Amino acid sequence: MNNKFLSVLFFLLISVLPGQIFGQASGSKVPMKEWKGIKTFSWQGLDWIAQPLWGTAHPKHQFWYDPTMVSVDKSGNMVLVSRDNEKMLKVDGKSVKRRWATGYCRSVQEFKYGTFEWEAIVPAGTNLWPAVWLSSDFSWPPEIDCMEGWSNNHTDYSKRLLYKNIHPTVHWTENGRHVSETKNNIPRSWIKDGNGFTSYKVVWTPEYVDIFYDGHLVKRFQDKKMLAHLNQENVKMHPVMTMNLQSGFDNGDYNTYVRLKQPFVIKSFKYTPLPIE
Repeated sequence: MNNKFLSVLFFLLISVLPGQIFGQASGSKVPMKEWKGIKTFSWQGLDWIAQPLWGTAHPKHQFWYDPTMVSVDKSGNMVLVSRDNEKMLKVDGKSVKRRWATGYCRSVQEFKYGTFEWEAIVPAGTNLWPAVWLSSDFSWPPEIDCMEGWSNNHTDYSKRLLYKNIHPTVHWTENGRHVSETKNNIPRSWIKDGNGFTSYKVVWTPEYVDIFYDGHLVKRFQDKKMLAHLNQENVKMHPVMTMNLQSGFDNGDYNTYVRLKQPFVIKSFKYTPLPIE
């Protein structure tokens, strides 16, 4: 079975996924609106777009964000997939080649402080890079990565015997310098395998940022300079879900991903404002 046949097979598979693919609005039953010239759709009570504002091509990696890689199935789950679809795109005014089409979705609405909750199943395959996170239209950084996963050569994201290669990270700026703080070694028992949904939660307050996986406190971020950045009056965050691919993603990885047929599935998202005292 050659790579071309697998690519066609996977394209047909995702084309007939139940629900609507939002890059294909023709005949869609999903209410479509427009925001800043971009088509939006409604899900979980919010308006969403299936492409970044800053551009379609990732500036460093061999993938580009394709709205047709985002859909909602008959159960109401957000589904993000990837496929082989090479394209020439612009990055900083230069033409670049990007091979892999991937799913990206973010809310139009932005929020300040509160609880952000997802229920999700990470995709199956090698060299995948799924994530649920918070970002700002004000600047980059800041960014709060609730969950980033790197499957490397392990389709179950295993890291040594007892841990998962999945963790949170916060990015901010100090004196014009990009700073990151992360947390490694997430116990395997905190991430459901197979078809089980894991809950991922960010609690963002003026005093700290807490990350929970399936009810377990994974990390409390409370660096004072980080909080100073996040607490700027004009910094608000929108939730983002991405189905990215690692730098080493190649034909073999794609064949594994197609064969396993487990996309990135997000069952729900909920935002709860911080209580006013």
